[in-house]
Amino acid sequence: MRTAVHPIEAESYAILRSRLDTADLPPLTRAVVERVVHTTADPTWAGDLVCAEDALAAGRAALLAGAPLVTDVRMVAAGARRGRRWSRSTSPGPRPGG
Repeated sequence: MRTAVHPIEAESYAILRSRLDTADLPPLTRAVVERVVHTTADPTWAGDLVCAEDALAAGRAALLAGAPLVTDVRMVAAGARRGRRWSRSTSPGPRPGG
């Protein structure tokens, strides 16, 4: 479950949207494109990403239904952990929250 958006994050996305027009993208594709661009601070990703709205919807539904999430990046597992009861990481080193 998503908690309230911090004002700094809201401002950051407002700046992103003022520099990159994502308004014509389908909602889930827009969310992915904006997250990638925001995370990397690289707007050129917007032209490189290929997203299929039906595949994103199916993945979202599976995760909401409790499908396991396996990642080899600890940061991804830590971020996913906030909204899930658990996640697994195949990355070496300590696991998020443990």
